[in-house]
Amino acid sequence: MPTRDRFEFALDNTKKTQWELFEELASSFLSSEYTQLRTMASASGDGGRDSELFSDEGISSVAFQYSVTDEWGPKIRSTVRRLEENFGDIAVLKYVTNQKIGAKADELKRELMGKGKVLDVLDQSWFLDRLDSDMNRAGAAERYCSLVADPIIDGKGLSGRSTKSLTRDELSVALFYLDMQRADDEMGKNLTRTSFEALVKAALADATPENPMPRDEIYTKVKKFLPRYEISHIKRFIDSALSRLKRRDLNYWEKTDSFNLNHTVREHQRDLAAQRLLSKDLFAREITETISGRVEGGPELASIATDWAFACIDSYFLKQGERFASAVIKGEIPAPEASDLSDAASEGMSIAGVNKRHAHLKKKVTDLVLDTLAAPSLSAKKYLTGRANSYTLLAFLSETPDIQSATNKLFSRGIIWLDSSALLPLFPEATSQGLDRTFHNIFERTKRTGTKLKVSPGVVEEVERHLNRCRSYASSQNWSGSVPYVYQRYVLQGGQRDRFSGWLEKFIGDYRPMDDVIDFLGEVGIDVAEPELGDRLDDDLRSKITSYWQEIHARRRGGDEYNIDTDKLARHDIECVITVLNERAREGREAGFKSWLLTLDGAAHRMAAAAEIRAADPNFISPIMSLDFLLKYLAYGPARDIAYRNDSDSVRVFAPELFDNIPPDLMSVAEKVRSDLATLDMSVVKRRVRDGIDKASSSIGEAHLGGLEEIDANMDQLF
Repeated sequence: MPTRDRFEFALDNTKKTQWELFEELASSFLSSEYTQLRTMASASGDGGRDSELFSDEGISSVAFQYSVTDEWGPKIRSTVRRLEENFGDIAVLKYVTNQKIGAKADELKRELMGKGKVLDVLDQSWFLDRLDSDMNRAGAAERYCSLVADPIIDGKGLSGRSTKSLTRDELSVALFYLDMQRADDEMGKNLTRTSFEALVKAALADATPENPMPRDEIYTKVKKFLPRYEISHIKRFIDSALSRLKRRDLNYWEKTDSFNLNHTVREHQRDLAAQRLLSKDLFAREITETISGRVEGGPELASIATDWAFACIDSYFLKQGERFASAVIKGEIPAPEASDLSDAASEGMSIAGVNKRHAHLKKKVTDLVLDTLAAPSLSAKKYLTGRANSYTLLAFLSETPDIQSATNKLFSRGIIWLDSSALLPLFPEATSQGLDRTFHNIFERTKRTGTKLKVSPGVVEEVERHLNRCRSYASSQNWSGSVPYVYQRYVLQGGQRDRFSGWLEKFIGDYRPMDDVIDFLGEVGIDVAEPELGDRLDDDLRSKITSYWQEIHARRRGGDEYNIDTDKLARHDIECVITVLNERAREGREAGFKSWLLTLDGAAHRMAAAAEIRAADPNFISPIMSLDFLLKYLAYGPARDIAYRNDSDSVRVFAPELFDNIPPDLMSVAEKVRSDLATLDMSVVKRRVRDGIDKASSSIGEAHLGGLEEIDANMDQLF
């Protein structure tokens, strides 16, 4: 008997030319419930009915119509008209279809009821709910899956982006099997073993008991997935995988030293593949529906934009995977690129084969991908998580075949210092309704690994000043500068301006606001600690770091004169950086760095490349950790089985959410749009707010689009 996912995938992917197969399936399913069913279809026509219920009186009042068309509304109306013309006694039409209809037929049911006709829709859910009700239906479903679903599944129907060394098909197969294997393995399993077992299974996809694959051919096929290596470099990993798999998953033919996947594994992989292909189909429909509302040009243009969006996502995930793998191998985290998504959209245009005349869609595609990665729906998250994981594993394999040894170099039980940009998102998340609590979840999982989260008193002061600045904004009539970040998030969650002060009291009061912030951070598992400004750091490097941050904050303030607030902000950043560097000097590098600074401040990530820093220390290793690196560390580091305790607690390896540094005039537009959409899903609200701001900005003035990693642009307005 097929799994529900495999059967659903078969029904979803039934072609119009396969209507006879569906009629056979429908007749088998109906016969278990309607024993008096008589098939009426014939070469001369059926008068609008495929089957009817037999009556002893010779007159039937119930007709059945089978159909695989997605234009079900017109089909039902046409059938009813033909029944009225040919069989006036028919009062009930049971419409049997592979489509997902559900409540969408309610209006049509009422319409036909007014004409004295009863419509009963037996749609995809009707089939799925009865899959395991008896052996007759289970057998019919298995036959249907073998003819409709399995040819697609066995053809690895997932497209992927092309790379310099892998063909599109080779990449698609590798990603597909890496995703299935990782999902199938228990948490904490050796990543090298997981990856090579996946690639061996991918190599054996076409092998059968009648035609098993020799070991040498398996070497050659796996090498195609890892083209940068000679067979001699990866042979021992392949042999180890074959040895393990031979015990449970493979048939082994000793005389010819050949292998093939056994029947149980092949069926299990088909089920897993159906789940993933279903997930992709659901995600594709979601993307198409969203882009159709943003792009004028009909279904054809929406389809082009959907393909482009998929290629953009793949390009982005590949780049992120390569960056993480490189950082692990080299021991240094590169600065995140603000243009990553834009670059991925440009590359995706070529991969998807988009004609240049559609280049005007680039911003809409980029915005769509941005919104999707920032706040994915459940169906999107399922697809995206598997895709991101697969690209990361493939990127690792391109850097080193022994992934486990590489990831063992990652720190465990380290210390991560946080600046204000990494802390501010915690406040709006704390009261979010139905939203992902991304930062709360990240910090909770980080604490599970034994890593300590720390913050300096100076950063606590920045946070307290920002929250009070939000209060001032909410009560002001005239405001200069951009809208404070926490207030932006409050509004987008549905908050009203006149209730903001009451909302803020959940976090800080009037008399001891600093203590209140410390208490809130303590609840999240973040400790306040004094910075370590010892003498382990070279004096010249310390001086250059100090100058760098003083110049950054002076430039942000727009003046060269001394300003006490600018000096405070610079001092807080200097304290964080020097503290981490001092801790590193004390612990040494042999076992890998365990002290880091997590920030979304773009200037911090650019610090290592600054000329003055390199002049002071040509071998300077940045102490800055990006959010993306932390997410991947939790998923692939030594304590990944502790950070993620079960399959439903899956990693979110997506783009950090981007925000607008919205000026007050555009914020008023956002507030109005948000209040008008109070009952809608948050993902819809976010898109509508963005669209409203984009529309208003064309007449009010260009909004400065930034990102969470660029929140530093607002940091100088904290005081």
